[in-house]
Amino acid sequence: MKEVVQKALAQLLSSDPILGDLHADMTHQEVCGLLEVEAGRSMLVQVRRADGATWDLRVPRDARLHQLKAALKTHVTLHMHRCGLKRALSWRSMWRRHWLVLSDGTKLTDDNATLSSLGVKHKCTLSFVKRNRDKCFNR
Repeated sequence: MKEVVQKALAQLLSSDPILGDLHADMTHQEVCGLLEVEAGRSMLVQVRRADGATWDLRVPRDARLHQLKAALKTHVTLHMHRCGLKRALSWRSMWRRHWLVLSDGTKLTDDNATLSSLGVKHKCTLSFVKRNRDKCFNR
């Protein structure tokens, strides 16, 4: 029964010109996020991957950087599940090795700072940059 409903919903969404960009497996959280963006209560932030593709994240206007990172983790996990990938990512390792950076090169370093104070705006694009580690000095 579930498969029949999912197939019918996928066909309905793909044939509708307005709803055509929605995924048939959308969660309640994703639908609420889309509605919040349309109402102006949250903003859309794009995160550019190394291969040039982007992930669209929806976060509240008063969100902090750690909330953006949590939204990214949720989005990537859901994306991997939908693609059938069973691999798990170590987000702790990811944040140790990479910064999120604005298009002007500003590194987003303070997890407790609000996104607006860091310069992140609606429809802003962020990208990943490898962190440069200070090398230990030899004795």
